Amino acid sequence: YTMCYTTFPGGQNLKKFQLPPGWLQSVAGGPYLLYGPLANAGSALIEPGAAKVDDEFEEETADFRGGELAVENPKGGIEVEDSKSNVQSMTLPVTPLTSIEASAFSPNGRYLAVSDRARGAEWDLTTDQRMAVTPPFRSVTIDDKGKLQAALIPHELNPSGYPAIDKLMHKYVPGQSPLEDPWQLGTARVRFKPLSYQGGFSGDVRMDAYDAQSEAHLWSRTFIGWVPQIVDADGDKSVLTTGARIGAGGES
Repeated sequence: YTMCYTTFPGGQNLKKFQLPPGWLQSVAGGPYLLYGPLANAGSALIEPGAAKVDDEFEEETADFRGGELAVENPKGGIEVEDSKSNVQSMTLPVTPLTSIEASAFSPNGRYLAVSDRARGAEWDLTTDQRMAVTPPFRSVTIDDKGKLQAALIPHELNPSGYPAIDKLMHKYVPGQSPLEDPWQLGTARVRFKPLSYQGGFSGDVRMDAYDAQSEAHLWSRTFIGWVPQIVDADGDKSVLTTGARIGAGGES
């Protein structure tokens, strides 16, 4: 995208520079913008007047005001740095988890992944160590070796995808190919593919189920008419609700 740095309200052009798709927001005070994500950073401080990245941060949460830079550290606390490079760190209190989006244990019970609406994390329960912090995810599965796969919740222009935890870097890495966001149903993932030439999801879709760990295709079913709604039941069981005029799903 071509970014235009202009005066306000006159609209006089001061600078133009390029940015790839991502989120962009202002800081509390100062000649900077926050942008993310980057290849090796969660966010960056951009100086639009010079069209350059001034600093990069491991986590997404950062702000700048009055010569002070505040960032979230990997341990979940806050670090504040002033113009003289003096750094103060503070630890935030632990609060109860609320509004759980997704969670999963590995089959052997060693690994646990939990996400709320703001943050996801994976733990090794045998060592009581947190392995990684991720953006929030809506579905997740872990194998017995600790390999985590999750569908990240989209953040503005950054699409969700399948990340896996890099054990050496203790960071999540995106999947190899973009796929539609699935529904997680126990050990299976369900995706809808539009059948109409408009490519919409309001009706006429094919429903495909995949094994959540191996991505092996399990079955397909087509729905001509309204898209069925999935109601979670128990384990790998679920209920599909549809409109009265929809036909029965057809095997493919």
